[in-house]
Amino acid sequence: MHSKPPFTKPKERHGRMSRYMTLVIGMECHDCLLFCADREESTEYGGKRSVSKIHEAIGRNWMMGIATSGSGPLGDVGALKIISEARKYEDFSDTPTPLLERVLLRIYKRYVFPRDERRQMERGISLVIGILNSETGEKFLFKTFEEIVKPQPHYACAGAGQEIAHYFLGRLYGDGLKGSEALVLNAFVVREAKASVGGVGRESEFVKFIRDIDGHHVTTRTLTSDDVWNRLPHLSHCLSPFWKESKPSGAQTSEQEP
Repeated sequence: MHSKPPFTKPKERHGRMSRYMTLVIGMECHDCLLFCADREESTEYGGKRSVSKIHEAIGRNWMMGIATSGSGPLGDVGALKIISEARKYEDFSDTPTPLLERVLLRIYKRYVFPRDERRQMERGISLVIGILNSETGEKFLFKTFEEIVKPQPHYACAGAGQEIAHYFLGRLYGDGLKGSEALVLNAFVVREAKASVGGVGRESEFVKFIRDIDGHHVTTRTLTSDDVWNRLPHLSHCLSPFWKESKPSGAQTSEQEP
């Protein structure tokens, strides 16, 4: 008699980037590029700490912001390599896509693709990259999908809670939005993500990239505080007028009729 072969459990496949921890948003505004990210990062042994996820760089005629989501160490390596390469070329901001693609492909070939499937998932990253060409005034916004660099219109989101961010921004973003207005909008979006998605936490950081009236490159960093959160309307308050049964203004009840 032939014994039955031992039962072999089918190999479990994991989708890459299923462990996003950071919500990052990049937005093109009328007067600036605005980046937002939560600051929570998991340590090697299950702890948490607060770190910045937004890198900034300034060239002769350009400014660039890179927000990282996914593997913290690999995201930082990727952002720093992009910045280092960009500074070698004066015309980088004219057509930035080829340089970004070259750097991302090298990173994935070295750190991600040679690894087994579990390591690939753990080492996945997604970057939101914004570039301001100060000579032409042109703004570029990209989101990376593994080694692929995809242009994004108006705003880009990555990480835990990105579905919530896309939902709200798709309905509330408008052309001509100023940086000060976009900051409040993004604070609202991040607050809703924090309330709904695990792993999005700590303070939220905002970085604004702008060229002032004198032609100087300026970046400003701010952290949201409890005071900012408390001044934002709760989502239920925004929706309650729609659900409430109320009589039209000036309507009289039957008891008031003569």
